[in-house]
Parts: sequence; structure tokens; C-alpha cells
Amino acid sequence: MKKIVFLITVAVIIIAILPIIGNKYIENELSQRVVNLESFGMDVKKIDIQSTYFSSKKKFEFSLKDTDKFLEYLSRYSKKQLPPYTKAMIDGVRVGVDLEYSNFPFSKAISLNIYPLTLSNSMRSELKDLDLDFYNYIDKFLHSKGVLYHLNYNILSQDFDGYVKDIDEYYTLKGKTEISLKLKNVIYHGNGELIAPKLLLSSMELVSLKVLQEDIHLDFNLQKVSTSSNFESQSTYISSAGVENFDLLVRGMSDTLSLKTSDIKINVSSNTQGQNAEMFSKTSFQNLNVSSKELSFDIKEFNSDISIKGIDKDSLEEFRLLVLKTQTNNTLELEERITKALYSVLSHGVLVDIADFSVKDIVVDGNSSLDAFSLRANFELKEDKNFIKKVEYMPIALASSINTNIKFKLSKKIFTKLLKLYPMIIMSKKYAKDEGSSLIFDITFINGELRVNGKALQN
Repeated sequence: MKKIVFLITVAVIIIAILPIIGNKYIENELSQRVVNLESFGMDVKKIDIQSTYFSSKKKFEFSLKDTDKFLEYLSRYSKKQLPPYTKAMIDGVRVGVDLEYSNFPFSKAISLNIYPLTLSNSMRSELKDLDLDFYNYIDKFLHSKGVLYHLNYNILSQDFDGYVKDIDEYYTLKGKTEISLKLKNVIYHGNGELIAPKLLLSSMELVSLKVLQEDIHLDFNLQKVSTSSNFESQSTYISSAGVENFDLLVRGMSDTLSLKTSDIKINVSSNTQGQNAEMFSKTSFQNLNVSSKELSFDIKEFNSDISIKGIDKDSLEEFRLLVLKTQTNNTLELEERITKALYSVLSHGVLVDIADFSVKDIVVDGNSSLDAFSLRANFELKEDKNFIKKVEYMPIALASSINTNIKFKLSKKIFTKLLKLYPMIIMSKKYAKDEGSSLIFDITFINGELRVNGKALQN
């Protein structure tokens, strides 16, 4: 009995002192990450520390002291070139971070609130000159954590989830322009390093922007947006996005433009694990309506399915790395190297396959149906060791390296409509194959010879 009491007592004491010992694992991880950020141009200040028996809270403030060095750090995780205005957007920005974690050593989870405290230097300067009251409103909005990302992160497993704080703001500028912005129910989860996660899924119920002036009205709405990205590496990935509804309305004194799209789906992927690299893209939407004073039309059931195969991986990687260098060193010499690297990619050959590019129906002015069109095609560029020389000195010689097959199906109603706009296309009809309500153009370009439905083109 005494042994049991002793063991229980020891266990209670150990449990009691664990939070006092503290969570050294998380503390060491945080210290290392702060050191890394400081080495890449970030100034980190510890603003406040609060500890209870069970948990610790820390408040940090991050600001950029070397923007070029930080952009170089970001470029390591980006598969695409950062836009040139990125520096102006982040230079001088200050960001607050509220961090909380358990004092028990076995806990590896932290909770963060991340929020910008200021705009960039250039944006602050421009906004002050344009409208000082609006600048003060934005400054107060940011300092009150109006834009906030909440994140729960497991340092060991690298699993994370969180949300973006809802926004519902309205403001009238000094010129009596009314602006409203809404952001609702943004959530996300994933896995990996936060700056470059391997898996990221997100959804958003609504983003809405309205701008109302005396003579102009802008109304932009995105509803029920979802995204998913899975990265094996910077060059092997699968990404998709879906939008239930997208609406844009621009109303001016002379005209009103309305654009509405429903059920948008986008899928993009790249695979470099095989002998050659491959890229795939699929896009579709249920309906696109565009209307203005001059024209109104609906495009129904659009689909595209395009792939690029047979890309030489080494040449592609060289091209990608050179493009990344333009973020910090965009010179004429570098542009020439990029061009030669692109030619090197093409010299190894490539196959572009358009499995589907089609529309089920086009309706003009609400009642005039033009029916469908569809395109299927493949373009083969054969491997050619003399590709660069031919491009530079005799581009016409490349014709023998290109094979093309295209099958284009066009409704007669669309052809008649195009004929009124471009009378010269009447010459193409003698090559077309008549198939009910459609015209078929089966086009081949093989060994330098162009044929349409088996007929060689006449001079």
C-alpha cells in the first residue's frame, strides 16, 4: 500500500512540475525560426510575455529592414516569378503575431493570430496624399486587428488549420465615393512548412467589393470558392479551384457591363517524376453571361482539356531557375540566357494535346442560338539538335519538325455569323465537310504539307 501511495505521490509531483519546467521543445523551435527570419532581413521584436501555470503567451512584432534579402528568401519557395510590384507592396510593412502554447513538454501545438499593423511605405505615402482621413481609418482598422489570420500548428507533424477573420466594412471617401468590402467564412487546413505547405485546402463563402460614385457603380462578388493544392515539389503538383458564382457589374453613365459565370472548375497539375516532364490543365464552367448596351450573349457548358508532354526535365529546370533570377537581377544578358534556355527546352521536342476545347451552345441577345463548336488537336515538335540555329537563321526550316492534326467542328449558324463579320472566310467553305448542322475541318500539317479534309490547299 505504501508503494502505491509513494508512486501516486511521485506521479502527482511530476505532473505538477511539468508546466514549471516549461515546453522547451516549442521554445527552442520558436527561437530558431526567429533567428532564421532575422538572417533574411526581418526585424523581430518581442513585445510582451504572459505565462500562467498551464500556458504561455508571447506577442511579437515583425518588420522588414532588408526587403531585397527577404524577397530572395521567398523566391526559394516560389515556383513562379514574383511580380515586380511585390517589393513596393511589402517594403516597410509591420506584422503582429500573438502566439500561445501549452507549458506541458509533450505538447507540440501552437496557436497564432497573425495580423498586419501597417501598409507598405509607398502605400502609406500615397494614401496620405490622396485622403488623410481614409488613411487614418485604414491605420485604425489594421491596429484593431481588422485583418487577422488564425492558425493552429503542430510543429512536429506540421499539420495546421485556421481561419481568416470575417470583414464587413463600409467607408465614404472625401470625394463621396462609397466603398464596402465583405469577406465571410474563410477556413483552411493543410500540412507542411507554413511558407511553402505540401498540402493546402481552403474554402470561402463570400468576397464582395462595391464601389459607388456619382456616375460609376462597381459590384464584384465571388461566392463559394474552394481550392486544393498538393505539392510533391516545386515542379510536381496538383492544384484545383472551384467557384459557384462570379458576378461583375460595371455601370457607367453611357453603358452597363454585366458579367456572370457559374460553376467554374479549374485543375492544373505538373509531373516531373517520369522520364520527361508533363503538364495538364482542365477548365470548365456551366454558363457565362456577358451583357452590355451593344451586345448580350451566353456561353453554355465550356470545357477545355490541354496537356503538354515529353518535356526534357533538365532543360525545363534550367529555364525555371533562370526565370526565378529575374526577381532580383533582370538584365539584358539574363533575358538572352532565358530565351536560349527556352529554345533548349523546345529542341528536345514536345507534344501539345488538346483533348477538348468546346462549347455546347452560344446564345446571342437572349434568344438566338448559334449551337456548338468543338476543337480537338495535337501539335508535335520533333527533337531537333539544330533547333536554335534554325530559329536564328532559317525559321522556315522548322516546318519539317512540326506535325499537326486538328479537328474543328463548327455549327453552320456560327459560320454564317462569322461570314457577316469576315467575308473572306467564304473561301474556307469549299474545304469543309458538311455534316448535318455543322461544318467539319479536319486539318493536318505533316512533313511540311498542309491539308484540310484530305485536300491540299491551293495557292
